[in-house]
Amino acid sequence: MASAPLNWLLKIGGDALHTTAQTLSAAVNELKDVISSLTAVDIGYDSVNQGGIINNVQTAIDDVYFKIEELDGAHVAYDNTASGLAAVKVQGAIDEVNSNAGVLADLSTTAKSNLVAAINEVKTNAVTNASAISALATSVSNDKVITNFEVDTNNWVADSTSQSGKTLYKKSISLQHIYGNISVDIGSAVGNVLPTAAEQIDYDLITYATADNDIPCLYLYAEEIPSNTFYINVEGAD
Repeated sequence: MASAPLNWLLKIGGDALHTTAQTLSAAVNELKDVISSLTAVDIGYDSVNQGGIINNVQTAIDDVYFKIEELDGAHVAYDNTASGLAAVKVQGAIDEVNSNAGVLADLSTTAKSNLVAAINEVKTNAVTNASAISALATSVSNDKVITNFEVDTNNWVADSTSQSGKTLYKKSISLQHIYGNISVDIGSAVGNVLPTAAEQIDYDLITYATADNDIPCLYLYAEEIPSNTFYINVEGAD
């Protein structure tokens, strides 16, 4: 086959080749090498539409990167509508929150580097103290319990081991609980405001009383066996 004319090899679509190479294959290879060597600095950038004077892509990238690096909390807007903070920039909001939180080192808790840990510590102590206070309140309340008991004339027994050193008559009264130190005073029958004169006389026969926490039981000691049923109020037991 006859060779193609030189002017056909140097023209494609009617346009002359602008490469150094004057054959089609060599021109393609030349263009490939040029394109491969291009960097962002070599590529044009339309700075007119971007409001600047930058004239290549690499410079444009560098400029954008620099502007991003410049951004910090002092320049970034902060919407304080929900928080109620005065600051309108992120850095200002952070500083305001830190100021409101105070100096962590000044905390009187064991935890001083973490506000959440300090709050949890206070909560734990509060729960523990609340339990202790509740137990103390219950104990104090029980110490003030006053229970009315009937003391009849039955089951009084002679006892020679009394504190007075002489034989007295002892009567035991079963209890449910003893909450602490108990005290015994004269009471009255249910529905009566005051004891009767006879009840007072028999109550006055009581010399002293003791309690046994293990049973539990109240012991009354009298100079003689009472003649009538009477009533006592026992504080600190039921």
